[in-house]
Amino acid sequence: MNGLRSMHLQMTYARRLGAFLMAALLCVAVLARATRADAPTNSADQLRAAHDAAQLAGAIEHVEADVRAARRAYAVALAKTATSDGALLHADPDFIATERRNRLVLQTMRARLQHAELTLTIADHARLVWGLNIIDSPNSSIFGPSMLTAQAMADFAARAHTHVRATVPLLTLAWLFIDEGEHEGVRGDVAFAQAMLETGTFSSFVGPNNFGALGGCATCSHDGFATARDGVRAQIQLLRWRADASLHSARDFAAQPATLPARFLRTGHGGTTWASLGGRWSPDPSYGLHVYALYLRMVESHA
Repeated sequence: MNGLRSMHLQMTYARRLGAFLMAALLCVAVLARATRADAPTNSADQLRAAHDAAQLAGAIEHVEADVRAARRAYAVALAKTATSDGALLHADPDFIATERRNRLVLQTMRARLQHAELTLTIADHARLVWGLNIIDSPNSSIFGPSMLTAQAMADFAARAHTHVRATVPLLTLAWLFIDEGEHEGVRGDVAFAQAMLETGTFSSFVGPNNFGALGGCATCSHDGFATARDGVRAQIQLLRWRADASLHSARDFAAQPATLPARFLRTGHGGTTWASLGGRWSPDPSYGLHVYALYLRMVESHA
C-alpha cells in the first residue's frame, strides 16, 4: 500500500513538473523573441506581439496559480509532520509508519514548490524583459500587455490632480483600462496615460465618460457614454482600429457590444505605434510623444 502511494505521489509530481517546465519554455520562447526583435512595425508584427503578450500573461497566470497551490499543499504537509525525531523513538509502529508517509509527502511538496517558484522566477524575468523591450520608446507598439498595476496607475493619477471628476473611483477606472485593453490586445496603461492627458487627469470632459476626448474638436459632435466602461471601451477600440488593418467593422472587436461610434470606423487605419497618433488623434504632430512622455513618468514614479 505504501509503495502504491509513493508511486502515485511520484507520478503526480512528474506531471506537475512537466507542466511547470512547459510554462517555463513558453516564457523563454517569448523572452527570446522580445530580446532579439525591435518594436513591431507592421500590422502582422503587431498582432504577433499581442499574441505573444497574451501567451506570456496566460503562462504567468498559470504558474502563479501553481505556486499558490504548491504553497498550500506544502503548508498542509508541514503541519502533518510536526513530530520531532526524538518523539518517534517512543512512538508505536503505526504512528511511525504514518509519520514516514507524511514526511514523504512533505518532501514531494517541497520539491514541487521549489520547481514552481523557479518557473515563476523565469516567468517574471520574461515579463520584465518584455516590458523593457516595449516601453523604451514612443515608437513601440500600441499592442501589448499593461506593465503597470491598476493601483500604480491610480496612485499616479491621484498625485497628479486633486479634483478628479470621473464617475467611478480612480482605482476602478484604472482597472477598466487594463481589462478593456486585454480584450483588444491594447496596452491599457498607456491608454490610461492618454486619458489623463486628454482630460486634465480626469478633471474635464468633452462628454460624459469620454476619457479619450472622442469627437473633441471645436466643430465635432462631442461623444458621451452611459458608463465608465463604455467610455474606456470606445477609447481602447479606437486605438485598436487605428493600429489594426485587419478590422473591417465593429463586429470584429473582441469586446461586445462595441461602443466606438460608427463614424470613426469610416476614418481608415493609421500607424501602429504611439508616436503615429500625432496628427491623427490630435492635430498636434507630437501628440503621441506627449502621451508617451506622460506614460514614462508614470512608469518612473512606480520604479
